[in-house]
Formats: sequence, C-alpha cells, structure tokens
Amino acid sequence: RANPRMTPDAYRQFYHTEYRPIYDGWQFGPHASDAAIFGVKALEAEDFRQFLGFFDCEPQTVFDVGSGGGELVAVLRAACIDCIGVDLHPGQAGGAKGSIADLEATGRQADVIVLQQVIEHLLDPMSDLVRLRSLLNPGGLLFVGTPGLYTSRLPILFQNAHVWQFTTDTLSYLMLTAGYEELYLDERIWSLWRAHDMPTPGSTRLVPAP
Repeated sequence: RANPRMTPDAYRQFYHTEYRPIYDGWQFGPHASDAAIFGVKALEAEDFRQFLGFFDCEPQTVFDVGSGGGELVAVLRAACIDCIGVDLHPGQAGGAKGSIADLEATGRQADVIVLQQVIEHLLDPMSDLVRLRSLLNPGGLLFVGTPGLYTSRLPILFQNAHVWQFTTDTLSYLMLTAGYEELYLDERIWSLWRAHDMPTPGSTRLVPAP
C-alpha cells in the first residue's frame, strides 16, 4: 500500500484537477493518436465481453464503476446489454459522471459489476466492495481488474494515484473478507467473483495504518 499517502480531501482535489491531465495527456491538447487509443480500449472492452462468455455469463444489466471514457459501456450497449457506467471524473471521450452512490440511488441491481483499473485507487476498498455486493442480483458476478504486482511495469504500479498494489494472494484475502468467492483469478490481474455469505462481525479490515 501507499504509505504515506494523501488525505481524502487531497485525493479529491487531485482527481478533480490533475489526474486526467497527467495520465491522459490533456495538457498537450488533442493528438492524432487519440483515436487509436480509443480503438485499443474498445478492443479491450470486446475482449472483456468474450471473457464473460467463457463463464456462460450473458448479463442483461452491467454496472461499470470507473467507466473512464465509456468504451466498455459502448461495446456492451452495441451488444444489446443494458450498461450503466459511472466515473467520478470521466475521460474526454465520454462516460457519465457519478459514483457508487448514484448507482445505489437508481434502486436497480446488476448481473455483472465491473471494476477495471479501479480497486487500486479506492481509499477504503473493503467498504466499497461490501456496498457493491448489495447492487448485485442473486448469483451476480463482480469483475476486478488491476495491475498485478508480479506482471506489470513498475511505472504503471507505483504512481501517486495508486493506493494499493495487489498479488493474487492479497486480492483473494480482500475479496474473501468482503464476502466474495473466486471463480477466476490470474496474476495480471483479471478476476471474477461471486458474492457469498458475509464473514462474521469483527473480521480484519484491509486499511492502512494511521
């Protein structure tokens, strides 16, 4: 984990004013490569849709939490899947501004919830994972993708926007404690989880020391 790290207020300011310009290159203005980057992300989104197919998962409703530019939302909607994407600070290509609270406010539930390149940014991942459990339909699945510690380039891993770095073992511990069972997990990390009964009160929470 990142220690020391910024305060919650500092992170909110960072994401509001600095994150997208730094990591999406907005300070340099529009570039000819932008369309190519969007195309790559769209291909990754199609790969994800096929990944679900390996598990005979044909969702009717998907929530994409941290949807960025909305590439996955667009691919799933093109496949006639009802997909709602929210992001605190969407990319310039599209995506809807919103959070887990906005999904809760809809009163709806999803067959699949996606956390792609998100969990490493969460200040309290345990709390957010528990909230997402309540947004899943019975038998619903949660996809978690994050840069694996053993397989990713270090400049991708160790940046001021990342609060956590995960291996399969540490992610398994977090997910089990939050009330999920593993369906698939590899070291890169792409993973699929199904909710199960919550652990007993008093279970250890994965939070950094003060």
